[in-house]
Amino acid sequence: MLSKTGNRRCRGSKGEKAMIKKAVIFDADGTLWDSVDLVAKAFSIKLQDFPETKGIRISREDLLPLMGKTMDQFAKSLIPQVEGKRGEEILGYCMQFENFYLSENKVQFYPHLEECIAALKAAEIGRYIVSNCQLGYIDAVLYGEKFSLGKTGDFLDMECYGSNGKKKAENIRILMERNHLKPEDCVYLGDTALDFSSATEAGISFIHASYGFGQVEGAERSISDLSELIHVLPFSL
Repeated sequence: MLSKTGNRRCRGSKGEKAMIKKAVIFDADGTLWDSVDLVAKAFSIKLQDFPETKGIRISREDLLPLMGKTMDQFAKSLIPQVEGKRGEEILGYCMQFENFYLSENKVQFYPHLEECIAALKAAEIGRYIVSNCQLGYIDAVLYGEKFSLGKTGDFLDMECYGSNGKKKAENIRILMERNHLKPEDCVYLGDTALDFSSATEAGISFIHASYGFGQVEGAERSISDLSELIHVLPFSL
């Protein structure tokens, strides 16, 4: 179940965490799953609650350019007619409802995700998530009623913009420090240019998830399916 507070969940055992030396840090949207259609529905439903946004419908096409961006950028793009703090307040309510909606409706995970996580586990490689999403979003997807991934130590720790307001590169560093991971032993898997630049700024390798939402120039490694990940890691197993 989604935690009432939306707090971070660490599902790995203490013994496993102590053994982890190398790690894959995943982006969320466009890398692990595609929640765009469900998010569009959730926003469209909640926007009807406010006089300023009643009648507005959000589409997949509206959201795609925003995926991977921080929450404050959503309000400016989706409801520009609602200025200042009020727009951010309304989008905050939308995102709270989004968390509930996603916990009740199964998100579309990318093919071979479970096999990918199993292969990383077998190789004793840590699995982590860093995203620019709101607090509680990752919990809603992983620990909702409709999907079991995440309930058996699939991901060991996570960090997001919504928990501290920090940019992705800094949150990557925070997560590594918290889990005693060295930059040379980590790689970030993401689908956008922002993911690439954030990983570079954090001092770690990057792999482009080319099946996701974004285009990335200059990435040395790329996968078109999650089943390929275990074979292109930049460190020896």
